[in-house]
Amino acid sequence: MITASLAGMLLVMVLSQFPVVHYVDVGRYDAGYVRGFYDPERLDLPQARDYLIGSDGSARWTRAESYLLFPQAGIPASVVVRLRGWRVDGSPPRLSILVDGREVYTGVTTGEWQEIEVVLERASLKPEDVLITLRADVAPVSTGDPRPAGVLVDTVTYRTAGPPLQPYPAQLAWSALAGALLALALADMRLRQGTALSRFFTPLRAWVAGMLLIGLAYLLLYRIQPVYPYPLRGLLPGVCVALGAIVAARYGPNIAIQLPVLPDALALAGIGVWIAAILAAAQDHVTLSVPGVEKDFRVFATRAVDLALVLRADGFYHLGYPFLLWCITPLTAGNPFLAARLIAACAGALFLGSSWWLARRVLGRGPALAALVMLALNPFVVQYALYIGSDMPFAALCTLTLALLAQWRDRRSVWRLALAGVVAGWAFLVRHPGILLLPLGIVVTLHVQRSTFAHLHVQRSTFAHLHIRHSTFPVLVFTSAFLIAIAPQVIVNVRDTGNPLYNQQAKNVWLAVYGDSDWGRWNEVSNDIPLAEVILADPARFAGAWWSNLRTFIGAGAETDADAGQASQLRLLAFPANWLAVIGIMSWLAIIGLRRHTADDRAEALFPLVVPPVLILLAWLALYTVALTVGLPLQRFFLPLTPVYAVAAAWTLQQTITVLTQRRAWNWSRLWIIGVLVLLLFLRQGFASGARDVLDRQPADETAIIRFIQQTLPSDAQLNAVLAPGDPVGKYSAIAHRFVPPEQEARYLLHSAGAGPRPAGIVVATFGAYTLVQVAP
Repeated sequence: MITASLAGMLLVMVLSQFPVVHYVDVGRYDAGYVRGFYDPERLDLPQARDYLIGSDGSARWTRAESYLLFPQAGIPASVVVRLRGWRVDGSPPRLSILVDGREVYTGVTTGEWQEIEVVLERASLKPEDVLITLRADVAPVSTGDPRPAGVLVDTVTYRTAGPPLQPYPAQLAWSALAGALLALALADMRLRQGTALSRFFTPLRAWVAGMLLIGLAYLLLYRIQPVYPYPLRGLLPGVCVALGAIVAARYGPNIAIQLPVLPDALALAGIGVWIAAILAAAQDHVTLSVPGVEKDFRVFATRAVDLALVLRADGFYHLGYPFLLWCITPLTAGNPFLAARLIAACAGALFLGSSWWLARRVLGRGPALAALVMLALNPFVVQYALYIGSDMPFAALCTLTLALLAQWRDRRSVWRLALAGVVAGWAFLVRHPGILLLPLGIVVTLHVQRSTFAHLHVQRSTFAHLHIRHSTFPVLVFTSAFLIAIAPQVIVNVRDTGNPLYNQQAKNVWLAVYGDSDWGRWNEVSNDIPLAEVILADPARFAGAWWSNLRTFIGAGAETDADAGQASQLRLLAFPANWLAVIGIMSWLAIIGLRRHTADDRAEALFPLVVPPVLILLAWLALYTVALTVGLPLQRFFLPLTPVYAVAAAWTLQQTITVLTQRRAWNWSRLWIIGVLVLLLFLRQGFASGARDVLDRQPADETAIIRFIQQTLPSDAQLNAVLAPGDPVGKYSAIAHRFVPPEQEARYLLHSAGAGPRPAGIVVATFGAYTLVQVAP
């Protein structure tokens, strides 16, 4: 193993001594190198602009930040960028160039075509590429083109020096890992005896041949620019992943026999890695994403300033989430935005942990790990672990309630029932639909008792003198725990309104039924319109809207010509997990129906189910879907259903593997390993896709100025702010805690164009509408 790793490293060190040049004609066949640029500008197109004159015929505009990616060919190297800082009027933009996050150049462009060279002298620890960041002031390209653009890039040349060259640490690490994994995959390899192939290809020769092939691919497809200019920057990581999968499939079954708890250990470790990745991605979430999802945060943050504001009746928002913010904000220097980021990430971890626990109870260790993979790499889940708001905390509490209900069996675990009631109450404190967990818990307790025993005997109980029917006691435990948990909201509602369940959610129903979900019509009715009035105004229209929303969730198909949103349940998980889930849920319903009409146990013999937990999931799915589709059926409102679909998808995979094991005599553990690896293959881009969806929705100029302040000013530097009304940077951003009141002097001041004339001082940086000014020495 050690020898194989060292040999792999030596191979890459030798291959890294070849000098290479990567020439990028930006705008033509540049997809392997550019990220975050605008679409190409071409001189040979009818809409060509005069600013392209002097280029090689094609170029791209940068945004506030755009990126160039090159293979890690070796150190030292240089990058030459030919660009133009053109403006229709005004001064040329200022440009900064960063290499792997480290600024190596800054200056004002000339307005004409120019070449800027930066030298790469320090190796970074990035896993597969060299990241060149172009950060420029942005302005509209022209009066007819309002795109906020930075500089126009024509060509880029990446060139290494002559030998000796220093390889990047990541390439050495990947090559060492590839050598070790290939040696493991070929260890004790046995070919058919007596063949020429078996006599020639000993494990050592096979390893040498394999490493030579890997080295050749590394040289021709990664270091040297291919004929089609698209270097495979992920080549060595991909090779290691493929070899790792082979090793896992080969040795995994034996390890699983010796360590039965291995799936649990992998699940817990995976949750730990996931929360670390979420927290790392959240560092780039520095301001409110638009449009829509985070707009409610202004209300939450405003209430979280004072406990008196938290403990007040609100028809649209319960006190649970503002109270969480109020508790966590002191830990984040008084910044509710940072507190909300932390809450969302921790709620995401709780969501995954509860979902895994639920799946483990229903299906077992292996399927639970598969369900966890489906959720952890689900873009929908990743998005709401990054979005700040009550979506993920509510979904996490609902899932934990389901997991606790699934764990409850008899009187020895009645404490789980009480805890489930408390958690369900907390879910109600976060959002109104949490009330649905109360009837769900009552139905579940009654069903479990009826299916397992007639009465619950409570010996030496303080409740024995009440002569309560034993079957009623669990219901009272759950209900009492729920009522105790929601008591703060009930007390506040009674104090302020006289109505213990005060809410104004009927207005959302009115908007969905009569307002065509058009937020521009929000003020056409009062906030306190009762639900009865909404229904009785036009019962047929109300029923029709509900039925339409329900069909939209399930899948409306050809009943509508709309392009999107007509099968919301398929958007709860990524492909192929979403279809596995639908197959699983339909199978559950079919098997339950068959059981009710079949005297024998043929259905259970074919597809064994743990009936009570599955019924809990189906009951939650039906109850929640029917209730939520009455109002605005926004996709994010269905986040609490994703664990149900993940468990159903894992169940389908479990049945498939069981059939293959029985009919083909294949190894059960190996099939599970392959199944999880296939899921990883399909879902590998899910985390990055979900994170990008959140981060890319942040306004570019807000993001740029916030990052500049974070990276440039001392961490203890305070600022004054002269910002436009409603600007989120001053109150709802990652630097909100650094702003001081106007009467308190600070060295720096942040000004936005919508706030009037800019105060006097030294301009430090300008990004779009924002200008950072030094007003004091």
